[in-house]
Amino acid sequence: TRVQVGQGRAGKKKKNTLLAVGIVILSVLLLWGVLAAARWQYWRIEKIEFFGIVALEENSLRGTVLKELGGWYLGLFPKDFYFLISKKNLANNLRKSFPGIQKLKISKDFPNKLKIEITERELFGILCEGRRRTATTTESYSEKNCVFVDSEGVAYEDAPKSIGRLIPKIDTDEEIAEAGAKVWKENIIGRFKEASEASRLLTGSPLVGYQLFSKIPREIRAINSEGFWVYLNVEDNFRQVFDRLKTVLEKEIKEKRPLLDYVDLRFGNKVFYKFKK
Repeated sequence: TRVQVGQGRAGKKKKNTLLAVGIVILSVLLLWGVLAAARWQYWRIEKIEFFGIVALEENSLRGTVLKELGGWYLGLFPKDFYFLISKKNLANNLRKSFPGIQKLKISKDFPNKLKIEITERELFGILCEGRRRTATTTESYSEKNCVFVDSEGVAYEDAPKSIGRLIPKIDTDEEIAEAGAKVWKENIIGRFKEASEASRLLTGSPLVGYQLFSKIPREIRAINSEGFWVYLNVEDNFRQVFDRLKTVLEKEIKEKRPLLDYVDLRFGNKVFYKFKK
C-alpha cells in the first residue's frame, strides 16, 4: 500500500513537472511569436500624414515623430509597433517641441499609418522685453528677447525684434514667460483688439503697437498708424473713449493732428494731449 501511494505521488509530481515545462515552452513560443509579429514590417508605422499645417515645417514635425518612434522597448519591441504606440505621449512630445501647436489630434490607421491633425496658433503680434515710455519721454533699454504671441496671449516662438508695423508689437518691462506659457491671466489681447477696432472706426487709425508696465498694470499705452500715442485704462469702454477722441480731433486739434505726440484718455470726459517739440 505504501508503495502504491509513493508511486501515485511520484506520478503526480511528474505530471506537474511536465505541465510546468509545457507552460514554459508555450510561454517562450508565445513570446517568440509576439516578438516576431512586432518586428514584422507589416505592423510597423511606415506612413505619417499631416493635416492643417500652415507655418510649421512638415519635415521638422516628421523628424520629431520619427525620433519618438525610433529605438526599442527593453531591446525587444520596436517603438513604431502599431499596437504599442502611445498617442498621448506622442502628442505631448509634439506640443513640447512645437509650442506653435494649439490643438492636436493623432489617430492610428491600421496597420501602419499615423494621421496627425494640427491647428496652429493664431498670430496676434510680437512681445518684447525691455522698453517703456513714461508720460513725458521714452526710456529705452536693450531688448532681451522677443516672442510671437497668439490671440489667447500665449508666447510660443522666438521672434525678430522688429519687422516694421506689419504685425502689432507689444513692449513690456516684465520678463517674458517660457514658450508655450500664457503671458497674462486675463484676456489682454482681446482688449487690444477692441481698442484697435474702436480707434479704426472712430478716428480712422488702427492701433499698431502697445506698451504695458508692471507698476501700472491697469493701463495701456498704444501707438496708432498715424504715429501718436494713446493712453488708455484696461477697463474702459473703448467705443466711448475713442468717440471723445474723435470729437477732440475734429473740433480742437484739427490740422495739427500730424504734430501730436500723445493723447491721454484715462480721465473720463477729460482729454489731455501734447504736441511734439
